[in-house]
Amino acid sequence: MDSMAKPEARDQDRISKLPNEVVHCIFSFLPTVDAVRTTVLSKRWSKMWAKLKTLDFDSNKKEFRDYEDAFSFVTFVTRVLFFRKVSEIHKFRLKMPYPQYIPHIEDWVFTAVIRNVVELDLHVFETGVDVFVLPECIYWCKTLRVLKLHLTPWTRTDDPPASGCFPSLKFLHVSVYNPRETTMNLLFSCCPVLEGLTIDGTIDGNTGDHINYNFKVSAPELKTLRISLENIYEPVDVHINAPKLENLDLKCLGLTNCFLIGSTKALVNASIAFREHFEVDKKLDLSTFAMALLDRISNVKFLSLSAHCLEDLHLPEDWHLPVFHNVNQLRLAFWDHNLLELLAVFLNSAPTLEDLVLEDVT
Repeated sequence: MDSMAKPEARDQDRISKLPNEVVHCIFSFLPTVDAVRTTVLSKRWSKMWAKLKTLDFDSNKKEFRDYEDAFSFVTFVTRVLFFRKVSEIHKFRLKMPYPQYIPHIEDWVFTAVIRNVVELDLHVFETGVDVFVLPECIYWCKTLRVLKLHLTPWTRTDDPPASGCFPSLKFLHVSVYNPRETTMNLLFSCCPVLEGLTIDGTIDGNTGDHINYNFKVSAPELKTLRISLENIYEPVDVHINAPKLENLDLKCLGLTNCFLIGSTKALVNASIAFREHFEVDKKLDLSTFAMALLDRISNVKFLSLSAHCLEDLHLPEDWHLPVFHNVNQLRLAFWDHNLLELLAVFLNSAPTLEDLVLEDVT
């Protein structure tokens, strides 16, 4: 009898018996176009997609991949937003490579904002003719806590309001290609409660201006900062004023110079990865940058430093390390035989060191 019941148990539709809350959670991990497809699987699910609080629209899905299907994608997004039966949107993600439809984005973002969006993730490609401007409603959104902007390129934005911007924004991720300096500075200066900031992207020198970039980050509540900028020809100076900064993660440094302004007493963790050595313009003096940065982070407890060789640090001939009075965990990763030489210097400069990790990938 038991043996006869086993195949029958295996044929049961257990998914359809799941509580609505669990099904909604499962659907939230799906692209919205796939969630809508579930209407053919079960009568119970026929309208469930209209109650989802997580919306993920990706025009790279095979249904919209062809250029001819661009209008179909726009129509799909518009109809989903129109027919939804729940007022709130928790997460709204949009990947849109069709610059001619940029005007529709503002309407979609406005819909998300008036429905109390918490996380907004925008991937937008623009051209010189079709320019994306950050909708003003984003600045005023009281529920927005996470904002991710992947803009290629990001050439301009209207000036943010003089006050009241991003009243609840806790995390900002900006990924750019050849951005305008003024655009970045305006955005980084109007986040009063920001706690986490990630800046990545590429500056390849094709802007035609050949100017030094100077980004300014001023965030009184910032606790975690991650910067990873790929740049070869154009120097980038990032000035950081964040008195409560606890975690600093810098990658692909080279012509990216980070200057910590004001107090760094709150800094606990620092991870610095210098890029592979390359020849730079002789007019650029990078010899003091690494030492100045190490001096500013000398009070950290956890320090990670990596580079392909000592030359990557552009150290002066008479270089010496500051004393790291609080460092008890140290990680060194170098790709040449100079690791032991650097180790000896660090051991003399870290009197309270307890844990040591060495990586020599030769």
